[in-house]
Amino acid sequence: MSYYFSTKFRWHCICNLTLFIFFLNFSANAATYYVNSRFGNDDNSGTTKETAWKSLKTDKFQDILDRLRKKFNGKAYEPVPRETLAALTQRDGMYRAAMKTVSHALDRMNDQQQQYFFEHVVLGLLIDWRPTQAAVKLTEALDTPDLTKSWKHCEEARQPLEQLELEILRAERPPFENWYRKTWIRRETKPSNVHRSYEQLRVFLSSRGTRSLIEPEGAARPDLTRFTRMW
Repeated sequence: MSYYFSTKFRWHCICNLTLFIFFLNFSANAATYYVNSRFGNDDNSGTTKETAWKSLKTDKFQDILDRLRKKFNGKAYEPVPRETLAALTQRDGMYRAAMKTVSHALDRMNDQQQQYFFEHVVLGLLIDWRPTQAAVKLTEALDTPDLTKSWKHCEEARQPLEQLELEILRAERPPFENWYRKTWIRRETKPSNVHRSYEQLRVFLSSRGTRSLIEPEGAARPDLTRFTRMW
């Protein structure tokens, strides 16, 4: 997930969450505290958590997989910088805390409110959180010298991504089936493909680290027949 896409999606979700908290009779101060504590200023320096995350560049998941691919194919590789692991771990902790707030909010909603809340708030957070969890596990794999144990960590990284696939399916309820499907814009390797991390890891595991996710031939061309059939 690219920084631009995930940040824009996340702030959309945070704004929706703030409104939900307010209208569920939480105090406005509590909502403000939630936003600031999750993505606001870390200290008085003016540096925000988003600024810190941006410094990690755009795609740590892909970067770690590339390093693991070299490791399992007997090539030289560099370990993940400690500051990157620290930032990933911190972000995982932030999301765990945020999900406790989400859980409290859900307890005060009926079924329809919960579904709307999930689609417009929670899913956007999960789309960023699950790959973060997987990236932490892949970093452990990279840091483990024993190849058998290292591969076990790679397999464990699949669990949060498989969970995300189920969570996406929950949002793709009728009449929104395949809402998050791939398109000629949201292609396999593009950051806007919300399935990308799962598919990247699946290719990595199924090939024992010898292949990468690629776009099929013609994926960048739109299927115009879908539109011509309408007329």
